[in-house]
Amino acid sequence: MKRKVDKNQLNIFDLMVDFKDFTFTHKYQRHLRKMFFSLSPKRPDIEAVKMAKPKNLLLAYATWKNQKGKYKLSTFIESLWAEGYRPTIILDSGAYSFSNQDIDISLADYREGIEDTFERELSVEELALDYLYSQYHGGVDLEDEDQDVEILNYINYIYQNSKYIDYVVSLDHFVDSKVSLENFKFFKAIGIKSMPTFHIGEDYSVLDEYIKLGADNIGLGGTVPIKLSGGKGVNSIIISWVNNTLIKYPNIKFHLFGCQDPKILNHCLESLYSSDGAAWIISAGNKYDRKIGIEHKVRLAVRNIELKECAI
Repeated sequence: MKRKVDKNQLNIFDLMVDFKDFTFTHKYQRHLRKMFFSLSPKRPDIEAVKMAKPKNLLLAYATWKNQKGKYKLSTFIESLWAEGYRPTIILDSGAYSFSNQDIDISLADYREGIEDTFERELSVEELALDYLYSQYHGGVDLEDEDQDVEILNYINYIYQNSKYIDYVVSLDHFVDSKVSLENFKFFKAIGIKSMPTFHIGEDYSVLDEYIKLGADNIGLGGTVPIKLSGGKGVNSIIISWVNNTLIKYPNIKFHLFGCQDPKILNHCLESLYSSDGAAWIISAGNKYDRKIGIEHKVRLAVRNIELKECAI
């Protein structure tokens, strides 16, 4: 059943805001099964989410991994549960953030150390067996958050917070599809079911490989930098790529990363399963009245969430 929002009810927000100015309307993206709201550990964002209680949230490991106190992921989710709010959670790797920070997310360093010991090249499956063996014999400390290998840090974080996570995104590389594929294979080999990411511009043979490995829920990524470039026809490029992929692979559930733009979602085929984005809070941040303060930003964000939720 679609969730209904009474526009008159929204007048409880005692701030003079023109309804027409909002980015989100009730007229688009009805075909999406799920919309995830990308959430950062910032007070206005969290206050808005606690007020609006959207059904689905996306949290990026790169953003949340170093949070302490009330914004430590486990503590934060427990606080939501204590209020009777239990959203579906995607834990994204935050690959876009890693690419901007020039952090190595591959298995290269881990592979080098293990292969030096065995004095030969090892398959991903052999690396996984070594990792699993080490877990039970003190070689890898799952409580150690200061590993030198970022992919192991991410895996440890997943283990530590597994009770709070519904879906996990494997650690993908924006440029090197071989790294993304190897990381996905490693996750699979150690028993973590994850969502791989197929990036715009990659050959469809990469996607075929994910499917051969059993992936049936696959992310579509790499569109955010294209969108931010602001070049002519970028929306058409993204729409064409998404729809072409949906047509080629009708039996796969696809999730479009980083998109809440109706100018794109309106033109995607109905078989697109889900998407996520931070436009709900970015829009509020751009439009709130600084004279009123953060309270205004929170109220705008809440309204954005409500309107977005009722559109699904």
